[in-house]
Formats: sequence, structure tokens, C-alpha cells
Amino acid sequence: MKGKEKGVQNRILNINPRAFFIPCNAHSLNLVVNDACKCCLEATNFFSLVQQIYNYFSASIQRWYVFISHVVDLTVKPLSETRWESKIDAIKPIRYQLGAIYDALMEIFDDPRLNNSCGNTSRTDAKALADAIYKFKFMVSLVTWYNILNEVNVTSKILQKENSDIHSATKQLQVTKNYLLKCRSDDGFEQVLIDAAEIAKELETEVKFEPDECRRRLHKRQFEYEAQD
Repeated sequence: MKGKEKGVQNRILNINPRAFFIPCNAHSLNLVVNDACKCCLEATNFFSLVQQIYNYFSASIQRWYVFISHVVDLTVKPLSETRWESKIDAIKPIRYQLGAIYDALMEIFDDPRLNNSCGNTSRTDAKALADAIYKFKFMVSLVTWYNILNEVNVTSKILQKENSDIHSATKQLQVTKNYLLKCRSDDGFEQVLIDAAEIAKELETEVKFEPDECRRRLHKRQFEYEAQD
């Protein structure tokens, strides 16, 4: 968008070569958050699962009816590659109504009427999603990302205000920086575990990190039948 060759920056300079390029802090923050959500495999897997939950319920009218019968006042929303605020919109219903979403998935899985090929696939997918969000590891990721994105969202709104000034923007950025530093501390992580434990208590699951089951397959060495002299 701001490309020097074909972007808006180039077009403006063609009209007025003396124009100054001033980067948009709100847009830069958007890019930073989008990249941060892909910073590691765990983050990528988490947001991929959030998107799968939306895709699953929105793909069928029957599933959506089951969803809204359990989840009140909030609906799951899709993620966007360009609008980072969509991530907080997508996480919020899961953060505060994870138990209801789990019950909706299990209702679909336990539905005996879904006994044909499509129904069995739907039930299998529902069970897989239910098992994924039932893990304490997912709950910790859910609390962590919701807290971070919610704090960044406040800063983003201030940066986009028409009457925002450098002093207030700098002050809010410092507040966000201090909050992120706190999240990286032992006290911040302990608070995340406490909040995640409350969700785990609601779902009646164990408060512990389960080891990953996936392991690298051992390749057996093949020997020749005839030895070489």
C-alpha cells in the first residue's frame, strides 16, 4: 500500500515531489500484531483452531442453530489476515463461553440422527474440536491472547482518534509496553494459569499440561542380503 514503486507513496510523490511520507502508527501496529500472531507454532495452531471453530458452525444451518441454543449474546466470528481486530472479535466468545461451545460440539457428536456419511463426518469433526478445546494448554493460550489483544486494542483505538496527540499516544504506548512486560514475568504467567484454571474448572478437566503425543518415526535400517567382499 505504501510501496515506493507502485503504492500510494509513489503516486503522491509523482504529484508533489516535496511531500513527506509519514507512517501511520495504527497501521504499523496492525502489522506488528498480525506478525506476532504467527510468531511461533503454538500461536499459529491456536488461531488455526479458532478459525476451525467458526468454519465448523457456520458451514451448516443445523450446526448454527445448535450453537446459538448454547451460546448466548455472542457469536463466533472469522479471522482476517489484514484486520487484526478480527482476532479479538473471534476470541471473545470462546474466552467467556468455552463451556457452552464445548456443550454444543458434544450435542452434535451425540446426535443419533447423524448416522449417514455426512453426519458421521460432522460428528467426527465435532469430537475432534471438542477434544482440542478441552485441553488445558488451549485454555492457557486462550487467556493469554485475549488479554494481550484486548490491551493492544485499547492502544489502537487511541491512536486512531482524530484528537489524539503525541503525549497521550506515547503515554498509552508505554502503558501497553509495561503490560506486555508484566505478561512475560512469573507473576503475569501465574495470573494466566489462575484464569485458565477457572475455565478448566467449568469444563471439569484437569489443570495440567499434557505432553504432545506426536513423535518422530524411527526408520529401520535396511541391510543387503549379500555382503560385499
